[in-house]
Amino acid sequence: MKKFVIIFVFISFIMLSLFLGFLFKKSNITNGTDNLMSGNWEKLTDNIYIEKDSIKKYKYTISGWFKMYSSEDTALYYDNTEYYSLIQYEADCVSPALCLLHIKEFDKNDILLLDEPNEHNVCYNGPGGWIHGEVAYKALCKFWK
Repeated sequence: MKKFVIIFVFISFIMLSLFLGFLFKKSNITNGTDNLMSGNWEKLTDNIYIEKDSIKKYKYTISGWFKMYSSEDTALYYDNTEYYSLIQYEADCVSPALCLLHIKEFDKNDILLLDEPNEHNVCYNGPGGWIHGEVAYKALCKFWK
């Protein structure tokens, strides 16, 4: 009987630890953007930042994640419910071209409102065509050199 109680207490302790760990970890999950929430951000403008650790150089292009806080000049939608957006751009600094790879929008409570990858491979010649594409393009090409 003593072995049974010890085993029961041990298993209960493990289950409680796993349950508490799940609760704490779940509160920080933002659909694969955990490192972006507390990353190495560099300020580009008053409302736009680039996550320096997300920058990836490829043979002909460079990509990175940007955080754009909602304001009159960065609002992406008319109802303005988003507080900030995480946008992944990819730039070709030679041609020039800028592609939006992924966009995630969050409200003031860090609740994900939109998670949309660019499945249609929409790109523009140059940085025009995207909201603050010029800022993103210049920032990525600065790291390209």
